[in-house]
Amino acid sequence: MPAIPACLALLPRQLSVTLKKVAPGPTFPVSMPRFRYGNGWLSVALTTIEPSHELVPNLTLMDDINVNHSGGKDSRVMARYMCELARAAGVLDRVTILHNDLGMVEWPGTAELDAQYADYYRATFGATLVELFGDRPSAKDLARQDAELYGVPFVVRSRMLKDGTPGDLIQQIEQYGAFPDAARRHCTSEQKRAPKHADFTRRVRERALGRKMLILDVNGERGDESTARMKKAPFEYNRVASNKTKRSVWTWRPLHDWTLSDIWDYHAEHGIERHWWYDAGGGRLSCSICVLGSNIDITLACLYRPNLAQRYRGLEVTTGHLFKHRRSIRHYIDAAARLTADDIHAHIRAASLPTPAPTTAGGCSSAS
Repeated sequence: MPAIPACLALLPRQLSVTLKKVAPGPTFPVSMPRFRYGNGWLSVALTTIEPSHELVPNLTLMDDINVNHSGGKDSRVMARYMCELARAAGVLDRVTILHNDLGMVEWPGTAELDAQYADYYRATFGATLVELFGDRPSAKDLARQDAELYGVPFVVRSRMLKDGTPGDLIQQIEQYGAFPDAARRHCTSEQKRAPKHADFTRRVRERALGRKMLILDVNGERGDESTARMKKAPFEYNRVASNKTKRSVWTWRPLHDWTLSDIWDYHAEHGIERHWWYDAGGGRLSCSICVLGSNIDITLACLYRPNLAQRYRGLEVTTGHLFKHRRSIRHYIDAAARLTADDIHAHIRAASLPTPAPTTAGGCSSAS
């Protein structure tokens, strides 16, 4: 086992550990008990990494570090933060950035949407998206940029149908005969979790370690996003992703105690380009029209992606199931139609933030 400068907690197979920041100061080694695991012994420890003095999992004990990347504001911060930690620990070569392609419901870039709706945007906004926000990349391209920046593998996965072709959320809603909701999030389980676990299987097979692979699964969830996320442990054993013989997976949420201000401050400090959707007034980057989104996010999404909104309206008719509990997507389509050009530009002005200079693949300002 590699040398560990300070051990503050041990992680047996099924124990959740809450990480807390500690004040800078000397650390004291603690004897490390071992936990019975299968046919052998396994010790997984937490340790501090200078100079931040933040508690992090001991990255050197992990065979694979999976960084989930949606292309959103939290993912961009988390990916760079994680890659810097991995580089400091000498294990950057174990990092993979994974993007789940959501198909038709994924947020495209401005030029891609202009190619479909340029006349509509000029009539509605008085300008195209490129004229309003510049030629800005898609969510997938932003995730790819971070992988290229650090020279780590970039993997794109999507839900696969039985015939081997990708299946997006539209097809999934048709299959289930219902939209997902907070209690039945089949969007998350099939569009994100299942494709990711399939990629874990691929990595285990390709690495062929001859033992169980230890995987650290990292995501950008923050506690202040919702009560449910606040209750999640920053670091925990992932029983769903693990299995008896091939892999053990731990989930880490390094941004769990970060605030929204922390995220935008990190963007500004390190010159991280954000997705144009935030400049349009959007609060979260998920599916373009997300059933769990805020009212304003859904309304604006219906405004910027009218054909997708009408597709959802068609799904309501064919499935007999409303977009939200007791509320049709038509409510948001009508609300979007009532927005004037002045309203739209007011949203854009209200959402405006200092635009950072995009970081190129040749260097990373966060490395300094």
